[in-house]
Amino acid sequence: MDKITSIESYLEWVRNCKYIQVADLTWQQDHLFFRGQADAEWKLTPSIFRKPGTDENKLLRDTFRYAWKYLQEYPTNLEKMIVLQHYGLHTRLLDLTSNPLIALFFACSDEEKKDGKVFCYCADGEENEYYPKLIADMVMKNIFNSTEYDMIIESERKSLNIPNERFEKWKKELYTPQFFLSPYNNNRVTAQRGAFIIAPLRPSDNPQHQFHEKQIEGMPNWHKNQALIDKDSKKSLLKELALMGIDISTVYPDFEHLLSFLNQQSQKADDLKIDI
Repeated sequence: MDKITSIESYLEWVRNCKYIQVADLTWQQDHLFFRGQADAEWKLTPSIFRKPGTDENKLLRDTFRYAWKYLQEYPTNLEKMIVLQHYGLHTRLLDLTSNPLIALFFACSDEEKKDGKVFCYCADGEENEYYPKLIADMVMKNIFNSTEYDMIIESERKSLNIPNERFEKWKKELYTPQFFLSPYNNNRVTAQRGAFIIAPLRPSDNPQHQFHEKQIEGMPNWHKNQALIDKDSKKSLLKELALMGIDISTVYPDFEHLLSFLNQQSQKADDLKIDI
């Protein structure tokens, strides 16, 4: 695993991600997406599943009750889930970005005593938004138990007129994580060049059986080469990123984070003062 200590070494890693060796042939990968995590030991786990016992449906019900006025402009449940994810709600979405520098920012932005990590995801062809939308709809309707799940699936099969010989293959897609490109429907998604993986539904009467960490980690599109971000280099990497316009005020383009950025700049200026 490459260990990153500078922007130069990181960009070299990014360039190498474009190529994958198969036997004696080298294939060029297009459509690369990245995910940065501040702790290299963290799993690829959506936030809703990180604390056992979290009631996903209750959380969403309460959110719609208290935050409905913020969600009215978003027409689909998937778009609502994207907005909630970007503003801090625990969901079954895992963020990716098409900008590798944004991923590096997230890998450096916390946990200074631990190495970070950046993952590369190689999207193969056009993503299918149908499955993510269906998963989001079923989550919002609290369709978790096996009987309800089967009823919804059968209804979808009939409405789409899916032949029996294709039905089992179609149904299995709902059991696998789904990558999709996000609509740029809020400032944070736009600034972060967002894309997502949504955790799949698994029919079960026990919500805690809905997700297993190997589901996303086992997706074949993850590049085998990952970048380990040296903990002792995080501060210097953040300074280099700031010179390129990647900082808290541009990654989170809102008034609160702009003021946080200005506070940071003021502290840095004080550190540079020289008493004469």
